[in-house]
Amino acid sequence: MTVLENIVNRKTRGAYSTLYARPRQIVVSLIPGDFIEFREAGAKTRFCVPIDGMFRHAIRLKALSDAAEKRKARMAKRKGQ
Repeated sequence: MTVLENIVNRKTRGAYSTLYARPRQIVVSLIPGDFIEFREAGAKTRFCVPIDGMFRHAIRLKALSDAAEKRKARMAKRKGQ
């Protein structure tokens, strides 16, 4: 089994406007060594991130979202009094 056989590639369903004006699909790869690699379809530039870093980032975004919802509920409650 070669290293290339262990790589899983998937394209996003939608196109995203991230680096350039023209929206492109994003190719996401799971690569050996517990990394996630991103690149735009048709582009050569690759962005590689450790899975634990992405997981930590996802948890942080969820915590920030929950805090914002609580803050919004408190403000609505104060205005309602």
